[in-house]
Amino acid sequence: MKRPSGLVSSAVFLLAVFAARESAAQLNNAAAVRGQVKDEQGQPLAGVNVELEFKGESRVKIVKKTTTDKRGGYIYSGLLPGAWTFHFTKAGYKTTQLNTSISLGGISDIEAVTMAASGGDSSVAGAIGAAAPIAGPSAGPGVSADKSKELAAKYTAAIAAMKAGQPAEAETLLKELIAVVPGFGPAHQALGSVLAGRGDTAGAEAEYRKLVEVDPDTSVSHLVLANFLTTVGRNEDAFKALQDAAPKFPQDALVQFALGATAFNLGKSDEAEAAFLKAVELDPASAEPNFYLGSLAISANDVKKAVGYLEKYVSLAPANAPNLAAAKALLETLKKK
Repeated sequence: MKRPSGLVSSAVFLLAVFAARESAAQLNNAAAVRGQVKDEQGQPLAGVNVELEFKGESRVKIVKKTTTDKRGGYIYSGLLPGAWTFHFTKAGYKTTQLNTSISLGGISDIEAVTMAASGGDSSVAGAIGAAAPIAGPSAGPGVSADKSKELAAKYTAAIAAMKAGQPAEAETLLKELIAVVPGFGPAHQALGSVLAGRGDTAGAEAEYRKLVEVDPDTSVSHLVLANFLTTVGRNEDAFKALQDAAPKFPQDALVQFALGATAFNLGKSDEAEAAFLKAVELDPASAEPNFYLGSLAISANDVKKAVGYLEKYVSLAPANAPNLAAAKALLETLKKK
């Protein structure tokens, strides 16, 4: 990014660059969720409408929608951290609701949901990483129901060990699980996190690349890999990974968002602007791309455009947005020009 001159002071410019780079680090950790819906017999339930409603503080109502796949799975990325309510609906089944809280960064595994047929009871299973994803086709031929339950319990125990600060135990469990079900992406992601935590960069990268290999059609897999590459200082590799992934997910605003943030950090202003504009087009309610676009406009000495983007950011951003204070300070300064 070039240093501006004339209309915008160097102090203002440096504030914009600093704030936007701080935002870039957080954007790469945008929240995502993954879960599954089953019927009362424990079978995956495809075609369920999943509506995700944000219950945190926001100036506008935020609702995201998706549908479960043939294995009853659903995934959604680019969510604000905080409280959410998930609504599950399907003809012939009782509507089910789940309240949850999502943390910033990585993928949150949501407890499996059981939908009762009309006239029956409905319940929500409470285990992290429930059995169903492993019990599906990815478990492979010859894997019994009892073995699938055992593998699911192993994954649940591994996640619990990670949360309890027992990475060695988690690593053992995850490797045992992967040996039986090598195509189970969440296990590769979790193992990558464990290995990264102990400083095994090469091992972590191998697991994240395996995640992309076994789950190539999920954008979050590519985002996880790119985020890891960014955290170890390999921004060019992260940018290349996102460039390769972007054509596969033309309607995914978060992929464009992450691509723009990575390009921004590398000083690739044209690529960053194109990606952020696409992100805004795909998700007009998303605030953060507007902050980046405002920062890019500042670097180009286009005060009018910068003010427009920053005002848009302020109007859309929730109270806990990472760059809200910086945007307001920039607007105050720019409007004096």
